[in-house]
Amino acid sequence: MSRKKAGKPAPVGPPAAKVRARLDSMKPSGEKGVALSFSVRFGEGRSGAVRPDFDPWTAVLEPLEALAHHDSPEVAQWAATRAVIANRAAIETGGPALLDAVATIARHGLVMPDWLAELFVERYLRFQRKEVATLDEAFGHHPPDGRTLAAAQRHRRLLPLVAELAWNAINASPARPLDRGFFEEIAEALVARGHVKSISGSQVDKLYRDGVQEGEQDLAEFKKLMRRKTSSE
Repeated sequence: MSRKKAGKPAPVGPPAAKVRARLDSMKPSGEKGVALSFSVRFGEGRSGAVRPDFDPWTAVLEPLEALAHHDSPEVAQWAATRAVIANRAAIETGGPALLDAVATIARHGLVMPDWLAELFVERYLRFQRKEVATLDEAFGHHPPDGRTLAAAQRHRRLLPLVAELAWNAINASPARPLDRGFFEEIAEALVARGHVKSISGSQVDKLYRDGVQEGEQDLAEFKKLMRRKTSSE
């Protein structure tokens, strides 16, 4: 299947967080691909378009170079492919992970890999052939009840807020630890800004870790990357 750019990728994250979240895991063991030079090949497309000869599914990017070019459309597409690849086990079970992957592909103007296309079509055809009554059944989705839905909506609303506040705090003071005091400070900020009436540091900690699992900034990995960058200068 030819994998060429299908459109301009959408902007990402709070301050490129979703891109940076993948920077320290850019070259999984055994991955094949062609290393590219950012200075020569990146950011040369017109109006922010991805270079036509760039394949985000096979490209191998070096973390420190990618950090310097995290706003390029190529890196945005590459980060989206890494998120899909890293989550493949969950995607293959169906449910929200499968639909999230399809949405990620569409949002970043990517061509769907064969394995993902086959999973999606197989489940959709179950509904089309009337083997199941609903798309929820076809894709293994279980709609929550009212109370669970409200909690899920609150959780979803707070995820990017926690990610952004945490990123800003570490960006301002990279040496600070990700300890109880750090997350309690984020909790206080959420309350002070009127996002919630009350929330604990432990709840914020969980929101942060859930966000990392979904592709938000992994601050611990980012701190490691920055330490390596500093030591190499």
